[in-house]
Amino acid sequence: MYANAVPEKTPMPYVVYRKLSTEPLMTLSGYAGMTKSVFVFDSWGETYADAMSTADAVRTAIEAAAGITIKFREPGDPDDYEPAIDSFVEPSLYSFWHP
Repeated sequence: MYANAVPEKTPMPYVVYRKLSTEPLMTLSGYAGMTKSVFVFDSWGETYADAMSTADAVRTAIEAAAGITIKFREPGDPDDYEPAIDSFVEPSLYSFWHP
């Protein structure tokens, strides 16, 4: 799993994650002490099956993570094929609430 980019010649499958947005929870009194961050986890594979099984493993790990109590799976773009590198990608989007 890599943040934002993959080192050149990294063997597949792998996951690249990045933060898409951050939004503080605001009330009429100001900041409520919580922030929502949205992340995408792009699971890459040489085959469609590799990308899908890697994405399933990512989702299973996030859902099972005991330390992450406030998480939501977000709707996302469907799987895709990237002809430039002859690979498949399956995105998984999650939002996390944190202090």
